[in-house]
Amino acid sequence: MNRFESLLRYFPHPVLVLDAGCGDCDTAQQYRGQWEKSGIIGLDQDSDGLKRAFHREPSIHWLCADLTQLPFAPHPQFDLILARHPNVDGVPATWARFFETVPTLLLPGGHLIVTTYSALESDKVRQWLAPAPNLLEIPIEGLPPSDLVGHDAWVRVYCRKP
Repeated sequence: MNRFESLLRYFPHPVLVLDAGCGDCDTAQQYRGQWEKSGIIGLDQDSDGLKRAFHREPSIHWLCADLTQLPFAPHPQFDLILARHPNVDGVPATWARFFETVPTLLLPGGHLIVTTYSALESDKVRQWLAPAPNLLEIPIEGLPPSDLVGHDAWVRVYCRKP
């Protein structure tokens, strides 16, 4: 079991999951295998990537949208939001705006998982989320080491306070 699969096991029964910036979502089948009954939305601006994601896993709702103009904001509805490898260096303004919005999207008791390749990226995310008074960073321990490429090397998990 890899690091990301181990991480997902901490969240066994989310009702509605958002994968923000999912790209072609090479983990789509992992999501469906882990959360058979969950509603899952994959969101990205890349329509070609979303087409590939749909062919991988058609049971997930794939949505082409801008992270800064989310169609469901500001209504809390997600139990779990994933931001796996957000391109915080390439498009920092987009991700900063998205992370500002996250507390309004999470249900009370809902979780945000952010994984990055580097400590610098992880620290940027933490800085963007620090002003949110209703988010609490929670430790996740006992994960396997990241792979040689560094997938999910840095993991941050937040919980929206009830």
